[in-house]
Amino acid sequence: RRMIMLDYDGTLTPITNIPAQALPPAEMLEALRALCADPRNFVSVISGRDRAFLELHLGDIEGLALSGEHGSFIRYPGGEWINLLAEMDMSWKDEVLSIFEFYTERTVGATIEAKETSITWHFRNADPEYGEFQAKECMNHLENSVVSKRPVEILVGKKCLEVRPISVNKGEIVKRLMGANPKQWDFVVCAGDDKTDEDMFRSLRTIKRSVAGNTSGEEGLNAVSTSVGMGTNWSSMSMRLPPYYFTITVGPPDKRSAAAWHVSSSHDVVEALMLLAASNNAE
Repeated sequence: RRMIMLDYDGTLTPITNIPAQALPPAEMLEALRALCADPRNFVSVISGRDRAFLELHLGDIEGLALSGEHGSFIRYPGGEWINLLAEMDMSWKDEVLSIFEFYTERTVGATIEAKETSITWHFRNADPEYGEFQAKECMNHLENSVVSKRPVEILVGKKCLEVRPISVNKGEIVKRLMGANPKQWDFVVCAGDDKTDEDMFRSLRTIKRSVAGNTSGEEGLNAVSTSVGMGTNWSSMSMRLPPYYFTITVGPPDKRSAAAWHVSSSHDVVEALMLLAASNNAE
C-alpha cells in the first residue's frame, strides 16, 4: 500500500505573483487521476489554499483526499469537508485584519488574503526592499499586539505573513492520514517546498522511527539532509530502508530541510508523479 501526500503551491505548481493564477497543469491532473485510480494508492493534497479553491480545481478527481488551510480542513475521498477547528474561538481574526490593513495602506502592491481559519498578508508585488522592511515591522506589531495574548502564531512564508491558530499544522494532518497503524503503508511519499511542509517531514521522520522501532535518541531528529545520496545520519539513512519513506523538498540544493531528498522544481515533482503513475499502469 502506498501513501502519497503533496503540497500544492510550489510543489505541484510553480509559485506565481498572483496566487489565483497558480492553476493545475494538465499533466499534473492526469498523473493525480492515474494514481488515484489505483486502489493500492492513497493520494492527498495538503495545501494552504482554502477549501473553495481546492474543491474548484481538484475536487472532481475521484479518490483524492484534500486538506486546506494548512490542516484546518480535511475531505476524505467521497466525503464532506470537516472543519477541524469548528470549536475554536476565531475572534482574533478581526485584530489581525486591522493590523494587516494598516500595513497594506502603507505598502504599494501588498494584499490581504482572508481565509476561514487564517489571514495572510502578501507582499510579493511590493518593492522588494521596502516590502521586507514592512513585513518585519508588521511581524513585530503582530507579536506585541496579538501573538503574545492569543493562541495563534505567525508563519513566515514566501513573501507573505500568515497568522493561524497554533494548534493546526500540516504535520497533524499527516499523522491523521497515516493512521493508528502506520505499518500498513509499504511506501510513503511526501513532497513540499516551504516552512509549512517541514511539519509534514518532521512528523514522518518520527513515524518512521516508531515503525522501525528505533530508540537511539534525539540526535537523528535534529539532523537534516537535503541532497539525494548524501545523508549519513540516522534520520536520512533510515528513510532509505523499508518501509520506504520519501520526504522531498522542492528548491535550491543548499536549502535546509528536514526532508531526506531534494528536487529543484515543481516540474520535477510532476514528472516523478507521471513516472509513478506509468509504473502503476505497467504492473
